[in-house]
Amino acid sequence: MFQDIVKMLRRLGCSGLCNFGIGSPREMPPLLAVLRFVVALCNPWGHGYAERQGRFGTRKAIARNVRLTLGSVLNESQILLLEGSKPAIRYVLQGLGLVGNVVLPMPFYPGNLDSVLGAGCKPYHIAMPTVEEFIYNLKTALMDGLRPVAVVLSFDNPRWLPRNKDDYQYLVDLARRYRFVLVSDEAYRDLAFDGQVSSLMQVPGWEKVGVCIQTASKPFCMAGWKLGAVIASSENLPKILAVKGRDSEGGSPAAQKAWATALWCTRYPRNLARKYHRRARFTVEKLYHVEGVEDLFMPFGGMFIYFRIRGWSSAEFAARFQELGFEVSPGERFGEPNHIRWCLNQENWVTKRAIAAAARILKETPQFDENCVTSLR
Repeated sequence: MFQDIVKMLRRLGCSGLCNFGIGSPREMPPLLAVLRFVVALCNPWGHGYAERQGRFGTRKAIARNVRLTLGSVLNESQILLLEGSKPAIRYVLQGLGLVGNVVLPMPFYPGNLDSVLGAGCKPYHIAMPTVEEFIYNLKTALMDGLRPVAVVLSFDNPRWLPRNKDDYQYLVDLARRYRFVLVSDEAYRDLAFDGQVSSLMQVPGWEKVGVCIQTASKPFCMAGWKLGAVIASSENLPKILAVKGRDSEGGSPAAQKAWATALWCTRYPRNLARKYHRRARFTVEKLYHVEGVEDLFMPFGGMFIYFRIRGWSSAEFAARFQELGFEVSPGERFGEPNHIRWCLNQENWVTKRAIAAAARILKETPQFDENCVTSLR
């Protein structure tokens, strides 16, 4: 009966009842930001384009937020606003004239891989079970002769990995020694469950070898607003701006004003992280009892759980999962075809039903334990 309902909804254009795959928050943005956006839309003189580097007030708000949350001092001239952060890596590589090998951690975020390929560079994957092991593997590859033009740091997607200022300091030292650029993707930076926010920007002199990318999508639930930023040195930013200017104008002033207002709501990301923490704890506890789920760990932040499944390829599992009305991200997109990325954007009662559906699928494998379904009821 349930599958018949799913098929009927699919004929009406619904791809699935509940999407655990896409990293799109299902929360309301800060109310003050929404009101600021409405007021800006009502201004008949405010519907033009912002300046090419982005609205000055929004760049100033980003600099203030970085100073309050990280203790790092920025100048507004170091910040470039984007219409979404996905093409940021391509802008950086092309703007700085970097051509060659670009190190991507494994598993990697698909958008980062697309940007590297779009810039005409060659991805070089290094395993990253933990940040410490990634640094060790990177150092080993460099000592063996690898000479990358850039290293992309993505510690939060698909899994959130703990790290500290010393890790970033060591990476900056490697970048200085081997002359490559660090590109730090910090979309989920403010969603640490323990509230301890870390960033490349906390290392003195980071801007000489590094570029940071951030967005409004994840910490303020403004995914559809297409707001991102590149933070770099005052010398490198005009080069990146020249490439970005070929693709788009300055963006929406109304949306940028809303982001500037959201950045004043410093408690909002922390409260959102607490909600994701509760959901992560619930999800891990339930998945732990499902036979066939392996390599399952409690994340330290962000909005994803990343684990391995036994007996299925992740693409086959995702297709079967969709037949039962749920969607999930298969590991093929992240370079690991036997893994699943599970988003924490649903309420617990929906998650419980989805886990029961996952247990039903994994029951079809020989290794399944009949008692795992009863533990979910």
